[in-house]
Amino acid sequence: MAYSSADKRRVFLAYRTVFIGPHAQIRKSKKVKEVIEQHKNSFKPLIKDFGFDHVAEIVKYLLDQRVFESELRAKIAFPELFQTSQARDIQRTASENDAARSVAEALEELASTGERGEYENDLEPAAKGSPSLYPSYLPYKAQHIILTTVQRQLEECCFDYAVKWLPSLLEEQKWDCAEAVELTKWTRILAKRCDKLPASAIDNDSEIPLEKVFFSTNVLRHTAVHRLSTTARATYDMIQSASRLAQTLGDHTRAAELENLQLEIGSRIRDMELNKNFLENRLDEQLQVISEQRAELDRKEKEAIATMLQDDQENKLLIGSFLEDAVKITFRRLGDGGPGASKNKSMVENPESAEESGDTPDYQEFGARLSGAKRYCAKSPRTIRRQQGILQRSCPIPSLGISPLLLVTVKTPKSNYRGGTMGTLESNLYLGSVSSPSPELLKPSSSKCITHQVRPVDPSLGFLDIPREIRDEIYGFLFHSDSPIYPSNSRAGISPFTSLLRTNKQIYAEAVEVLYGSNTFQIRGDPAWKSVELLNLVGTQTRNDYTTFRSQVCLGRHHLKRLYIPSHGIGLDRLKHIFSLLKHFPNLEYLEVVYLGLSPKLDMDVVSVCRLLWDRRPLFANFGGNFVLRKRINYYQAEDVSWMVRERPYTNWTRIVEDENRLHVWKNSDGIERLAEVVDAPQNIPE
Repeated sequence: MAYSSADKRRVFLAYRTVFIGPHAQIRKSKKVKEVIEQHKNSFKPLIKDFGFDHVAEIVKYLLDQRVFESELRAKIAFPELFQTSQARDIQRTASENDAARSVAEALEELASTGERGEYENDLEPAAKGSPSLYPSYLPYKAQHIILTTVQRQLEECCFDYAVKWLPSLLEEQKWDCAEAVELTKWTRILAKRCDKLPASAIDNDSEIPLEKVFFSTNVLRHTAVHRLSTTARATYDMIQSASRLAQTLGDHTRAAELENLQLEIGSRIRDMELNKNFLENRLDEQLQVISEQRAELDRKEKEAIATMLQDDQENKLLIGSFLEDAVKITFRRLGDGGPGASKNKSMVENPESAEESGDTPDYQEFGARLSGAKRYCAKSPRTIRRQQGILQRSCPIPSLGISPLLLVTVKTPKSNYRGGTMGTLESNLYLGSVSSPSPELLKPSSSKCITHQVRPVDPSLGFLDIPREIRDEIYGFLFHSDSPIYPSNSRAGISPFTSLLRTNKQIYAEAVEVLYGSNTFQIRGDPAWKSVELLNLVGTQTRNDYTTFRSQVCLGRHHLKRLYIPSHGIGLDRLKHIFSLLKHFPNLEYLEVVYLGLSPKLDMDVVSVCRLLWDRRPLFANFGGNFVLRKRINYYQAEDVSWMVRERPYTNWTRIVEDENRLHVWKNSDGIERLAEVVDAPQNIPE
C-alpha cells in the first residue's frame, strides 16, 4: 500500500525516539503494535488523526526500510528534514554562540562575586522579533535532574578514588562519605595531588591536559547549583566531560554509565533538531505565501489609490471645463453683441442652417483630417519628406495644424469608436472645449453635431506640439491590438501605419513603446521556422539555416514585454527551442504557454521545462503571476495550472481522470488536491 510522503514524515518524526536500539530491529506486525500501544498516550493526536492501524502500518513500512536504524536511509527517505538553508545555519550558529556567551558571563559574574554571593540576572530581555527555535533547550526539570545526578555520581567517584589512593586525606579531614565534599573542591584537591600519586593511579590516554580534565566539570557543578538554564548542546558537552573524568580516575563502571547517558542525550537532541528543521521549513513556505499575498494586497492598494486620484483629477478637469465655458457664455451674452457674437449665436441656435449656408468655421475640417490619418501613416517616408512644406499647414497626423482646444470641438455624426481608444480621446477632448454641452451631445449615438467656435486655427501648431497624453492616445489607436499579434512577412495587421515610426526619432521613441510594450506577440511552432520568424521581424539576429530579415521598424525586441506560445504544433522539443530564444527579450514581463498534454508524463515534462525557465529567469519571479501555464483540453478551453510553476517545493502533479465529476482536479505526490480553473483559450492560429 502506498503512503503519502507527508504521512510517513509525520510518523517518522513522532516514533523516531521510540524505535531505537533493539526496537529498531522489530519486523513483526504484532510486536510493532505492542510497542505503539505502550506509548499510545504520548501520541494521542497522531493516532486520532491517522487511526491506530494506519499508524502501525506506516511504522512497519519504515522498519522494513530500516529508516529508524540508519540515519543515512533516513536522509534518503526524508531529505527535507536534514537540509537547511545557509541563512538558517548562520542564524542557528549565532543563537548558539549568544546562549554560550550568556552562560559564560553568568559564570564569570559568579566567580567575581564569590560562591556565597547571590547571582542576579541583570541581562536585558531579548528584543522581540520573529520566533526562533534555536538554540535547542531541554525542559529545565529534565536538565536539572540530569546535572544533579551526574554531579552526585562524580562526587561518589572522587570519594571512592580517595579511599583507594588518598586514605590519609580522608582521615585528616574526617570525610567519611561522598556528600561531605562538593565536586569543585574534589577537583582542586585531586589536581594538586595527582603528581604525587603512582602513574597507575591516573588513566589519561587522551591528549587533553590533566588539569583541564579535572576543571572542565566545574561548569556542570555551577550550572546545577545556581539553577542556570543552558542549551541542550552544552548539557551534552558537560556529560561528556564527566564521563572523561570518571575514566581518568579509573572508575570504568561509572564512565560507561555516563557515556550511555551521553549517547541517549545526543540522540534526543538530534530528534529535536530534525523536528525543528521540519517546523522551520514549513514556516518558511507559509511566510513565502503570506509575503506574496501581502505584495499582491499592496499592489491592489496602490492601484486603488492611483485610480481614486486619477478619477478625482479627471472629474476636477471636467468641472473646470464646464465652469470655463459657463464664464465665456455668460460674458459673451453680457457683451455688446458684435457681428461675431450674433453669428455664433445663430450657429448655436440653428447648426443645420450654418452648415447649409457654408458658413462653417475652419476647425470643422478636423473630422476629415482625422479620417485621413490612416492614409497619411501608410505613406512612405519619401512621400512624407516631399510634403514637409504641406505638413506644417494641413498634414493630418505629424502636423495637424490645429490646437488641442480646436480638436475637441468636432463630433462626427456616425461614430463607430465604441469603447476604443479614439472613443475615449474624442469624449475627453470634446467635453473639454464645448462651451455649453447639451445632453444630446453626451450620447454616443447622437446624430447631430453642435459646434462652437472657440478660437481660430493656428497653422503653425504641429503634431509634436499636441500634449503627450493625446499623442499616446493616437499611438494606441494606431498600434494597439486587443488580441495577440502574429508576426508574418506576408500578413501584418498594423503594417500600413508603421511608416509613422520613421517620421522622426521622437515619434519613434514614443510610439515604439506602445507598439511593442502594450501588445502580446504570438510565437508559432508549426512549421518549425515560424518560431524564429518573430526574432527576424523585430530584430536583426541571424538564426541558423534561416533567412535574415531586416525589420522595417528597427530593433524592437528590447521593448517587447508580452509573449504568447499557443499549443498549435508545439511539442516538448519545440517548446525547449522556443524557450532558448527568450534570452533575446531581456525586458519580457509576461509569458503565456498553452500546451497539449496527451499523457501524465508529458504534463510533468512540460511543467519541468517551465520550472527551469522560472528558476533561471528571476525577472518572472519579480512579476509574480505573469507566468501563465495552461493545459489545452479542447479547441476552445484550457486548464490554468500556473501554480505548478510557482509552488515551493516542487512536487509531481497528476490529473484525476477516473472520476467524471472531478475531471479538472489535480493531485500531487503529497496527496494534496487542487481544482484547476477552466478558461477560454481559442486557437486563433492564422493559416
